[in-house]
Amino acid sequence: MFENYNRIVSISKENHIANPFVHVELNTRDVDKAKAFYGHLFDWKLEDVPMPGGSYTMIKVGEGTAGGMMKHPVPGAPSMWLTYVLVNDIGAATKKA
Repeated sequence: MFENYNRIVSISKENHIANPFVHVELNTRDVDKAKAFYGHLFDWKLEDVPMPGGSYTMIKVGEGTAGGMMKHPVPGAPSMWLTYVLVNDIGAATKKA
C-alpha cells in the first residue's frame, strides 16, 4: 500500500518538510458513490485492490501524497478522512504532541 514511501521520504528531505502527509484515506459508508464523486471532482485515477474481507481503492494522483478509500469498518459510523504523517520516531512525536 505504501510503495511510494521511499520516494516521499526522499522528496521531503529535498524540500525540508519535517513531517509530510504521506497518505490520506477515506473510510466511507458508500465506496461506489465516493469513487464517482471524488474521481469526477478531482480527476483521480482509482484502482481497486483486493484485500481480506473486501477491497481497497487506491487513489492515483501521480507525484505527491498517495491515498485510498475503503468501506468504513465500523457499521453505522460516519464517513471520515484519515491522514497519515511521516515521523522518524513515533515515541518522540507522540510525546511532543
